[in-house]
Amino acid sequence: MPKFQFIPALTLTLTALASNCVGAASFSVVQLERQGSSSVATEVYVHGDIAAGDGERFRDLARRHEIKSGTVYFNSVGGRLDEAMSIGTSIRRLGLNTGVGNREAATNRLMPAECLSACVMSFAGGKYRFLDARSVIAVHRFYSRSIGSEDLALGQIVAASITSYLTEMGVSPALFEKMVSVGDQLTKLPLAQAEAFGLVNNGVLPTEWSIQGVAGRVFLRGSQETWNGEGTIELSCAPNGYLVLDAGFGAGANTDRILSEAVNYSVRSGRDFIGVDLLRPASVQGDTLLSSASVSSSLAYSLSHAASIGFSWHPSGRDIFYGFSIPTSGYEDVIRSFVTHCSRHQ
Repeated sequence: MPKFQFIPALTLTLTALASNCVGAASFSVVQLERQGSSSVATEVYVHGDIAAGDGERFRDLARRHEIKSGTVYFNSVGGRLDEAMSIGTSIRRLGLNTGVGNREAATNRLMPAECLSACVMSFAGGKYRFLDARSVIAVHRFYSRSIGSEDLALGQIVAASITSYLTEMGVSPALFEKMVSVGDQLTKLPLAQAEAFGLVNNGVLPTEWSIQGVAGRVFLRGSQETWNGEGTIELSCAPNGYLVLDAGFGAGANTDRILSEAVNYSVRSGRDFIGVDLLRPASVQGDTLLSSASVSSSLAYSLSHAASIGFSWHPSGRDIFYGFSIPTSGYEDVIRSFVTHCSRHQ
């Protein structure tokens, strides 16, 4: 599904939060109109050293501007570790996304930037974390200026705190091991390595597949949240070796539009689109588009060996589709076992 495209509003709202603390980070808020929508996209820019009190300054900014969604962009060489983690925690609680960039005043374009040292901890707080190939993320080992038994004990506490924080944010603790291994030398993380650590997720959260039971009904459930919405697949056993597939797609403001435009439907098995008829008319519950289809034994077998499973809604007369596909990597045994169970016990 196409992503939102942002265009500048006729009047940009640009607010800087002045700080009396020398060397503290500056914060600014920019609001951009969404193309084809009356809503606005909020962008927060963090520039400069992260200093004492910046965690509270960020929270104050969010309260005063009633920021409940949007993206926080960093252009910072780092600073205080505790304040950086405080900013990251606030970002996660607000459900904001993060990126590395700086908006150029003369052209109003988003330009490459850098997020170094402690800034990486703030960046990790984003729900969805993006990194332009031209921007830089770099890490090093955090250290104390003095050496002694108390400092060594403090170092162990800091190490545990960083590891716990990264895990909570969905980032691999291997990132901390990388920080330790490079020592005091500030080291750039290649984009591929940042992705491998889970520090950059490009708007895609990890997949989950599990067998669940609710009110006597047992089903296989897969889910994944992405920048474009949350997709869920539920497979349950049906007579004669068939399965019932229930698909849910939380597409935000686009949900009602998809419902009104869709005339054809397909189950996605890897790269293949298999046309299906719905068991009942598609509907919307809350912000989620719901559709149910019957899955034959042959299609069920195909799904159990597919690299991904998904569902799509197709408008009439256009070579586009809306939908999602959930990777199955790491869950192949669970999926195949459930499909085999259905084929043998129905």
